[in-house]
Amino acid sequence: MFEDFSGKEVFVRKKTVSLTSNKNFKRAYTDGTSFSSNLAVIYIYPNNLDYNRTGYSVTRKLGKAVVRNKIKRLFREAYRYYIEHLIDGYDIIFVARKAVLRSSLNDILKCFAELFKKSGLYKC
Repeated sequence: MFEDFSGKEVFVRKKTVSLTSNKNFKRAYTDGTSFSSNLAVIYIYPNNLDYNRTGYSVTRKLGKAVVRNKIKRLFREAYRYYIEHLIDGYDIIFVARKAVLRSSLNDILKCFAELFKKSGLYKC
């Protein structure tokens, strides 16, 4: 929080940064640590930056593009929900599992809370 020019307190949300290069994905897969649940697997790798970068992977086995994009949107929203409570400085890759097709946003939120606590990224 900080004050703007009028003296009101303004809340600034952390910005999400996406992983885009294949090199970063491969490094997180090979050298990072993984944590799994029934809906997703996360791979984390320290990136020596003061913010987290995220990547989302949904295989074609889960459905056509519309279905895969919906899963990625749900994952982004669930991550956005927890972004303020996570330790900074990691590359995080979320990999969807088949069970996510039958789940709601609340199920994904519970899954992400479990994964973040397992991985030690959760501050609280």
